[in-house]
Amino acid sequence: MLAIICGSLSPCDSWAEDDCGRKQLSDQVKDAQQRFEKDCGFTIMQGRLPGDVNCGHGPETIGEAWDRALVAAGVPETFDEREALAKKLDLNSQASLVLMGMARAEGIDYLLRQLRTCEP
Repeated sequence: MLAIICGSLSPCDSWAEDDCGRKQLSDQVKDAQQRFEKDCGFTIMQGRLPGDVNCGHGPETIGEAWDRALVAAGVPETFDEREALAKKLDLNSQASLVLMGMARAEGIDYLLRQLRTCEP
């Protein structure tokens, strides 16, 4: 039923089935941003990030902390599952990098823009 509702509200008929998935992933990435900021004390969206951080789980890299925030927000845990999700949503390789743990503001912005559009 939800797929039918999302499909009827979709501006791009060919993407109707994936629009709900795109919205869900967009919400998860935004939630991960908030979790990261809460746990680490700074935003993942700042221009320069430190190499190593302690976000309440001991010393780790920014990528590890971002990956943990993505998983906590509901993004699949394994790279294979993330790759399958990226293919299902027809994300290009640049957008997919953020799902694989790339923690850079421009990459996150790019992914969120891709999730709002009907073009891969």
